[in-house]
Amino acid sequence: MSATSPRRFSPSAVVAAALLVAFSATGLMAGGVTYAFFGGRAVIQRTSSPTTAQTSVPAHTPTPASNLTPHPTAAITTLFTLSLSAGSSLVRPGQKLQITVMATSETTGQSIAGLACQLEAPEDGAAPLLRSWPEIAVTNAAGQATWEITVPDTAPGTYGIGVTASGARQYRYHAQANVTVASAG
Repeated sequence: MSATSPRRFSPSAVVAAALLVAFSATGLMAGGVTYAFFGGRAVIQRTSSPTTAQTSVPAHTPTPASNLTPHPTAAITTLFTLSLSAGSSLVRPGQKLQITVMATSETTGQSIAGLACQLEAPEDGAAPLLRSWPEIAVTNAAGQATWEITVPDTAPGTYGIGVTASGARQYRYHAQANVTVASAG
């Protein structure tokens, strides 16, 4: 009979296994805390690329809204949805175009008044309609903010317009619409 020595594990393998278990547990706890914090709501919602003149992108992207100056009287603490529409989806250079954003509560559907909204280039990489964007507009009692722009002298094609607003927990909300520019003739 031969005696066998007990199998030994190297200390580095034991430490590595313990670290993997600790990191896995930490990740699971972080997921649970995030789920509890947001009450089971989706933090980022997938949306499709806009193809019409009106697109609603209720994305709650946890990006600090450091580039937006909130309206001094607005203390928006509810989650909301933005939708953006252009008065016409087919325009010509030099034509006046009305752009309207609508802000509504995500939970109640009620209009959000006093929300500072900024027109900007679209976030999906589409060619922007404007090179310089108008000033911030604040939503009225009906939850709408409106801009009137003049379509620039640009090549025919489809161009994007985006709008952003900051809200609860400094989240940045975004919506966008596309406009097709026809030839000037």
